[in-house]
Amino acid sequence: MLTVSVILSKYLRIMEMTEILFRFLFQDCWNGSPQLIPVLNNPERNAEMNEQENIPISRFQWSALSSLQVGRYAEHLTTMRLLEAGFEVFTSEVDDRGIDHLVRYAPGRCLEIQVKAVRNRNLSYIEKKHLGKSEEEVEQRLKSGYCVAFLLFEEGMESNLYLIPGYDFLSPNDLLREYPADKSVGPNFAISPTKKAQPILDRYKLTNKLLAEFLNRIKQYDQTSAS
Repeated sequence: MLTVSVILSKYLRIMEMTEILFRFLFQDCWNGSPQLIPVLNNPERNAEMNEQENIPISRFQWSALSSLQVGRYAEHLTTMRLLEAGFEVFTSEVDDRGIDHLVRYAPGRCLEIQVKAVRNRNLSYIEKKHLGKSEEEVEQRLKSGYCVAFLLFEEGMESNLYLIPGYDFLSPNDLLREYPADKSVGPNFAISPTKKAQPILDRYKLTNKLLAEFLNRIKQYDQTSAS
C-alpha cells in the first residue's frame, strides 16, 4: 500500500516533468521572445492594428458607385422594404415591360413595380411604349396596379423610398410630368425631383397609410371596371 510520502513524491515528479516539457516546447514564449508572440510583445504592431480598427467608414458616398451599382442597390432596397411591410415580392428576370418586381397583395392580384433611381435630382423617364400600345391601354395599366418605386440618392445622405401610384401620372404637376415624342425618344412620363417638387415627393414616402390608400384605390378601379 502506497504511503502519503510516496504519493506526494510521485506527484512532485510529474509536476517537474510537466514543467520541463513545457519549457522545451514553448521555449521562445517562456523566454519572452517576440518571434512567437509578435502581437503581444510588439507595440508597433499593436498600434497598427488599433489604427486599422479606427478607420472611419464613409457611408452614402453614392458618387463612388457606378450607375449599375446604384440601380442594383435601389432594387434590393425596394425588395427589403416591401418584405418588411409583409408582402410577397417576386423579382423579374428580364425587364422588357417596365416591371422590376411583382408584389402580391391578394390572391391572384399583384402590384407591378418599376424601380427608378437617380442621383443629383436628375429627371427619370418612363417610356409609354412599355405601358401599352395605345393611350387607352396605358391609362388602364396606370390605374390597375402599376407604380414606381423611386429612390433619390444625394451625396452623404441616406436614400428614402417613395412609392408613386401609376394613376397619379394622369394628373401632371411639378413632380410628375408628361413629354410628347421627339426625334429620339418618347412619348414619356417623367419624374422631376427638383427641390421645388420635394413637398409633392414627400407625400409618396413609403408608409402603411400610403399603401392602404393605394390598394383601396386599385380595388375601387377593379370594381368599376367589372361593373
